[in-house]
Amino acid sequence: MQRAMENVQNQINDINNKLDLMLEYMAEQRQRSQVIGDLVQDVSIVGRDAFKYAVDELDKQALEIDPEQVKMLFIRLVKNVENFNNLLGMLNSLSDLAKDAAPIINEVIIDVTYKLAELENKGVFKSLMAIGNNLSSPQVLTGFENISYALATVKPDDKIDNKSLWKIFRELRSKEVRQSLSYMLRIVKATQQTKEVEQQ
Repeated sequence: MQRAMENVQNQINDINNKLDLMLEYMAEQRQRSQVIGDLVQDVSIVGRDAFKYAVDELDKQALEIDPEQVKMLFIRLVKNVENFNNLLGMLNSLSDLAKDAAPIINEVIIDVTYKLAELENKGVFKSLMAIGNNLSSPQVLTGFENISYALATVKPDDKIDNKSLWKIFRELRSKEVRQSLSYMLRIVKATQQTKEVEQQ
């Protein structure tokens, strides 16, 4: 008899526990519904205010919105959802690629920086700047112009260029040839002097 009473009491306790759980669940659902209701109400208020603000601004700007165009825009957006998803996927892929390539790009930048510093220490840039300054001088430009003109106008000729050594020697005595040879010798001498100064 006592065991039967204990079984009944245990069943009553189980029922009470289940009722407590059900009441707790119902209270949570009621609270959640209240939160959702409040959120919907707040969103509705914000939406009405935003719509009113948009209408006022459009009215101030004297703009008119065609509902048909808005509907078509919405339909196009819905139809192109897959394209938007593909675009977002491509952007994600590009972002991943940029993350993967970032270390390689950093190494390339570091290598290029070291190489530029090495060239700077060797005086390459200084030499290039000096060459550029020299080439931009009027005398050098005039000389290049004369050389290019001579190369364009003076063509090889078997009859004219078929000269004996004696004739060539006689032409060496002309003023133009002597001036050209003297100029070339001065260039060679100046080049050698510059090289000796750099070595010191």
